[in-house]
Amino acid sequence: MPRRTIHYPAGAISREDKDQIAEKVTQLYTELGIPAFWVNVFFHEYSAGGFYCGGKAKYNSVFFHIDHAARKPHSEEERLMVIDRVDGIMRPVLGEKCMK
Repeated sequence: MPRRTIHYPAGAISREDKDQIAEKVTQLYTELGIPAFWVNVFFHEYSAGGFYCGGKAKYNSVFFHIDHAARKPHSEEERLMVIDRVDGIMRPVLGEKCMK
């Protein structure tokens, strides 16, 4: 059961963006043979002062927690392909917002 948890600054990801991300992540895993109902995507907003790095508040960072409870990638090649595909899903949404 793939589970993606995305932590992001409040207001940085719109409802439409979330819909698009969830649909594309689900499509990625169904193409790998995992049923759509097993794919979970969670979105968690954090407010100003909700994330610190090196003792300094940061507000333009997005974090992903990826949990593959159903199975792991079969090979290093498949793992890298999944990372590349996820980057292709997220970068268009976050890049224009100057998120890291």
